[in-house]
Amino acid sequence: MKSSTFEWVRVAASGALLAGCLAAASMAQAQAQAQAQAQAPTNGSSAQGPAASWSVDPREREVGESFEVALVVPHATNERITFDASALELDPSWCLASAPRSSAVRDASGAVVGTHFTWSLASFEPGERDLPQPKVTRVDASGRRAALELPPQSARFTGLLAQGEEEARPALGFRPLEPLAEASSSLPWIVAGALGALAIAGVWIFLRRRKTPRAAPPSALQQLAALEARPVETREAVREVYYELTALVRGEFDARAATSRAALTDREWLASVAAQTSQESARELEALLAEAEQVKYAAQHPTHWAVRESLAKARRVLEALGEPQRRAA
Repeated sequence: MKSSTFEWVRVAASGALLAGCLAAASMAQAQAQAQAQAQAPTNGSSAQGPAASWSVDPREREVGESFEVALVVPHATNERITFDASALELDPSWCLASAPRSSAVRDASGAVVGTHFTWSLASFEPGERDLPQPKVTRVDASGRRAALELPPQSARFTGLLAQGEEEARPALGFRPLEPLAEASSSLPWIVAGALGALAIAGVWIFLRRRKTPRAAPPSALQQLAALEARPVETREAVREVYYELTALVRGEFDARAATSRAALTDREWLASVAAQTSQESARELEALLAEAEQVKYAAQHPTHWAVRESLAKARRVLEALGEPQRRAA
């Protein structure tokens, strides 16, 4: 009787021990699964993979000067990278100078092995500063998203203040003036001598200019000689000669009469100067103006000899007009 009771107690103890072991093993397996699930990448969690690399050109810039930032993110061929630049504009001490641009990174076989992002920044504060980081997400072939944790990157920015200065240097002033009593006694004499020399030079130049006779303007015959020396081979050159020739002749007659008749037509002008010249000169004037009218307004291109004949008519008219009377000085 006692042996059967002891056997029953031993069996019950073994069963309880086995149940405890099974429960402990089940609890350990559940904890391992929970830990694995917590470490596995999910939507919005950081993903493990090859680290991204930064490139800043140049690394040291002045405050307010833009510089280029490059970020290379490696990934598998069937994955893609999304880039959110909104985080670059959160800090007002930074300025996003140019929008981000992306390009694929390929290996020797042409397969895509990463994405290259570039953008430009400018800092409004000096010193060694960590660059603002964008939000970068890796998307796999099934559409699952995983946020990437980027390594920190810094750059140095120099300002107007020298190293160790906390405020701008004060502006330099002027040196104090020496007392008048200590000034050199010869200075007033030097100044007076210089002023006197300038005054003498001014008087000498003024008197020399008064004594130099002014060159008389060229006479009508001298101006006509210059026209006669002009080449008259092209159509434009001939027209210019006739325009200047008629203006010269009419201007000389108007100057002799002390009146301006520039608004009159050639026919009206001929009638007004009839009393100033002889009948022969009047006929030459009429022929000269008629020839000039064909060239100026009818686009006629006279020959070289016809132009010389018109110049000869003008010379005979001006020579018949006589030398102008000299005005009393």
